[in-house]
Amino acid sequence: MIPAYDETYLPDAMANLAGAFDYALNDCGLPVGLFMDFFATSEAAALFGRGTPKYVCGMSGEELVAEIMRQTGWARILDIPPAALRAGSTPEYWAGWVLAYCQWARGVRFSDILDVLPFGDIVRLYPALHEADESRFVDVYDEPPAEIIDIEPENLQAVLQGMRDLVVSGSVAYYFKDCVVDAAAKTGTAQTGGKVSNGVFVAFAPSDDPQIALAVVIEKGGSGGALASTAVQILNAYFTSVDEAKAVVGENMLIQ
Repeated sequence: MIPAYDETYLPDAMANLAGAFDYALNDCGLPVGLFMDFFATSEAAALFGRGTPKYVCGMSGEELVAEIMRQTGWARILDIPPAALRAGSTPEYWAGWVLAYCQWARGVRFSDILDVLPFGDIVRLYPALHEADESRFVDVYDEPPAEIIDIEPENLQAVLQGMRDLVVSGSVAYYFKDCVVDAAAKTGTAQTGGKVSNGVFVAFAPSDDPQIALAVVIEKGGSGGALASTAVQILNAYFTSVDEAKAVVGENMLIQ
């Protein structure tokens, strides 16, 4: 897929669309659904996607919002306030930023992306992806999750920190001292009604920018912590070069 415009203009395009979403939703107070309908059906969105310089890099976020509202015939409902100065980016700003990148990278219409990932779902990805490379959002668009859980950033951070602490100083730290990558994990025990429960262990790595997630489940394996060594060997195999990789101990073996 050949992008509609040169990569040189991509930073401006991302900043302009990000600023437009931030301004429309946070400064103007427009309802998300209303503005996204305006945007998706506007000529501005179509021409932006085709790389028209006026829209890609010739307008500020505020000007782009005004143009969208004018084109859709709703300019009369918008009281144009000044844009607020913010110390950092908002989830809405980030959503516009990655939406512009995804549209450029995949060469599809904005409405096509929003059909797969509605704007609310994009915003809900902010806690997990806002520090990652924009290509990670494109990966989500290419293979969208079955469900995106709405979780407050501080709650998500608490969960992630707890999973990281488990492998650094918790009950499985002994096994993870030999792990070649910083990881995060959670043990689990699925009760079966019998004497021995099923063992469950989940992990992802790297902890600050996940590239792999895994789940180890062993029927009647007992405590999930007992599976930590298997998870470490899988992670080590994944993050070790082909020339240096060794077979995972216990691969294709039944643990009694």
